[in-house]
Amino acid sequence: MSRRKDKSGKKAKNTPAASPNLVTEGGSDRIKIGLIGCGGRGTGAVGDSMGADPAVTLKGVYDLFAEKARKAADGFKKRFGDRCQVPDDQVFGGFHGYKDLVKCDLDLILMATPPAFRPYHLMAAIQAGKSVFMEKPVAVDPAGARRVIEAGELATKKGLGITCGTQRRHATNYMATIEQIHNGTIGDLVGGQCYWNGGGIWYRGASEGQTELEWQCHNWYHFNWLCGDQVCEQHIHNIDIINWCFQGPPAKFVGMGGRLTRDYASQAAKVAEVLGTDAKRAKLYEGDIYCHIGTELEYPNGARVLSMGRHAPKSSGRVSERIVGTKGHSDCHNTIWSHEKDDSGKDKVLWKFEGKGTSGRNEEHAILIRTLKEGKPVNEARRIAESTLTAVGCRMSAYTGREFSWDWLLNSSKLDLLPPETMEALKPGPGIFHEIAVPGKTKLI
Repeated sequence: MSRRKDKSGKKAKNTPAASPNLVTEGGSDRIKIGLIGCGGRGTGAVGDSMGADPAVTLKGVYDLFAEKARKAADGFKKRFGDRCQVPDDQVFGGFHGYKDLVKCDLDLILMATPPAFRPYHLMAAIQAGKSVFMEKPVAVDPAGARRVIEAGELATKKGLGITCGTQRRHATNYMATIEQIHNGTIGDLVGGQCYWNGGGIWYRGASEGQTELEWQCHNWYHFNWLCGDQVCEQHIHNIDIINWCFQGPPAKFVGMGGRLTRDYASQAAKVAEVLGTDAKRAKLYEGDIYCHIGTELEYPNGARVLSMGRHAPKSSGRVSERIVGTKGHSDCHNTIWSHEKDDSGKDKVLWKFEGKGTSGRNEEHAILIRTLKEGKPVNEARRIAESTLTAVGCRMSAYTGREFSWDWLLNSSKLDLLPPETMEALKPGPGIFHEIAVPGKTKLI
């Protein structure tokens, strides 16, 4: 670890050499970006990219709902002024409007649609010669994860960059702490825990004129084929940290879970009424994801880690990670403790982060832009595909009640919730619905 001098001339403590605090000072060369997915995370990503480098200029936007894309473009114009240069003919909508966006004169595309579409959007952008920032997760099944890996390999051949929205990877406090773990401060890794336990989630009603599939995509978090379940959509952050500690994915999965608190019967009935569909279909509109999943992840060295993800209204929250070694343990982002006690009976502090922490959200954009300018673009596709697939493996084990290996999951599983023929045929109309998984009944594919 290197130490840099701060403005006072003193050496800054615990600041990793790789810390990407990379705001460009000149900004004379414009960096033309486009946005795929104009929801809250997509508009947030534009702000993060704009904040990472003053050379960034927004040139095009796409969303499934064209009016949402236009509203976003208008909002960016008010917020960023001349840095938003989106003409009317570069505002796109519909299920396949992303194909038009990637043809625009852009250097970089930001992606924040529901995860099911990410592998296809990524490949289209890479084939069109565009670098990519993509939100997590990047797939909902093994087939999608393999498509992301393939796109990442193509990006390397084409000299393009890819970063992703697991911002902890670019947060200085996490970077410094994980560096200590990799350097052996806590010894050999023997176990750990990771959690994303939170309250309930939003449920969106329908609007007049929407088709069933359009409403389903708008309410994507409740459908496995669109979001990959909570363990994939949110808990991936914590799972990714554990994979980072072990410098790779687990070797085995065994999980369990269920659906006990997702009661949307009244809201679903209203959706059926607005959509004008048969009231019997309202049951489908309640969604099919679980509310809790717990998995034992066994890593190649034999260490076992508990993964716990939950959404339950009025429940206690815990979003964190913990890794345990032969010499001590860590919260992965700030402190490392010994197993020995100090005079007060508490675990002795072996190391503590004393630098300036960052959120990582601006930095993940800055590092992509900087490395593109340097001609050595960063490519995180394989890493985020593996962490996404780890979360998918947790879900698949819980849904089926089966234990399986990473090798089988990556190389042999045929699960493909949005195959190419379905993706190409998407259009406003009937929704896509699957039965709620039942362990012992749902097949491991």
